[in-house]
Amino acid sequence: MKKRSGWIATMLCFSWILWGCNRNNPDWVPAYPVDVFISLDDPTFLKLKNFGGAATIQPSYGGKGIVIYRNGPESFSAVERTCSYRYTDSCARVNISSDEIWLECPCCGSRFTFDGQVLNAPASLPLRTYQTSYSPSNNTLRIYQ
Repeated sequence: MKKRSGWIATMLCFSWILWGCNRNNPDWVPAYPVDVFISLDDPTFLKLKNFGGAATIQPSYGGKGIVIYRNGPESFSAVERTCSYRYTDSCARVNISSDEIWLECPCCGSRFTFDGQVLNAPASLPLRTYQTSYSPSNNTLRIYQ
């Protein structure tokens, strides 16, 4: 019994340390509930008709918006616009670069791929990603968590 209680105490201590690190990590972005449907026939999303096209949607759930990227005929990626570095800064909102090659945070200068991976520091964690589901029959994209 003594061995078991020591193991439990060790695991609890380890969990507490990990939980504490996440709370104090400046790169930790909270998860926001997302379940959005968009019609790709909407003129707002005209760029998503072509592969390599990207568009943004405004937040309606607590984050700073979502970037959507068309990877292929029925393949899309969606990432949170909230930069993973010092996410509480009001300017920490990634934008699509003018040449549409990457995402960039005007606040810290971090750059990300359209699937959220870090290209340039100071961010060390990727952008939060969302699931996507495309319905070709009605040309609708669902973005959800």
